[in-house]
Amino acid sequence: MDYFYSFTDSFGCVHSVDMLYIEWYCSSRLDTLLDNIRELSLKFPSVRYDEYLERPRSSKYDFYLDSIVFGTVYLSMGKYTNYDRMTKSFDIFPMFQLRFNPNKVMNEVYFLDFIKLLMKFGKSGYIRKYDYAIDVPLSPKGVKVFFSRKEYGLYKGTRYYGQSGRHNYLKIYDKQKEVGEELRSTPLTRIEYTFLGGQIPSFEKVYILDSALIDDLSSLNDTDRAIVEMYNTLLQFGFDFDLKLGRGKMEKLSKYLYGAFHLLDYGDFLNKLLDYIKAFFNLCDCPDNAFIPFFDDELPFD
Repeated sequence: MDYFYSFTDSFGCVHSVDMLYIEWYCSSRLDTLLDNIRELSLKFPSVRYDEYLERPRSSKYDFYLDSIVFGTVYLSMGKYTNYDRMTKSFDIFPMFQLRFNPNKVMNEVYFLDFIKLLMKFGKSGYIRKYDYAIDVPLSPKGVKVFFSRKEYGLYKGTRYYGQSGRHNYLKIYDKQKEVGEELRSTPLTRIEYTFLGGQIPSFEKVYILDSALIDDLSSLNDTDRAIVEMYNTLLQFGFDFDLKLGRGKMEKLSKYLYGAFHLLDYGDFLNKLLDYIKAFFNLCDCPDNAFIPFFDDELPFD
């Protein structure tokens, strides 16, 4: 797989940012930006270009007036704000948001020209939302989550923890099905968090199978040893299930299950990834003042 920027830890897990939502304040009129985007799209006639203008407000994280699909990236312009109860209408704030996967588009010529144009018109950009991806060279059976207090869901083999789109949302799924034919012979599981910019990330206790680690069961009492041996034997015959034990007991036995699991080391990888992205796109540190413009000069319009 190709990555825009990534780190590989000591166990072979690849850490990267898989999806980005970046917002900027527009230093010009939004229709001027739109005219420039239309002109740029003519240079790439084979790349998809669609406009969806004057849309009604739609959701918490994407209530913009206009939207553009350019290739595989999604741009929204004109942010709804300040609802007027008398006129029953919203004010339109001069902002735009770019949604894209840096691992897929950073080598595309059209995107590099597109991002240069947006950075020319944008001021005081910041990360609104992002996905932190960890690719584990194991099948999903080799990745376990213990002691999570989040709402659990399962759909077509994908495990969900928390509510979709919310801060600290986690999903674990078989990435091997999505990669190219040449890589499908190698197991690959994606651990994917969704975080909101400016908020502190919180990580689950994710355990990864380490077949090279051999634990001595002699330290366990007869009951615990029987539980571990029974669980490992059933897994070898294809039965995959979660043990319903107390929190303390699970924490004690987790490293013995299915051979041996080690706790995923998040290290400082995420901070390094975000620092690189902020420097690359010239972004601010946090969106604490997301609705206050920070222009160097006065706006060129009323």
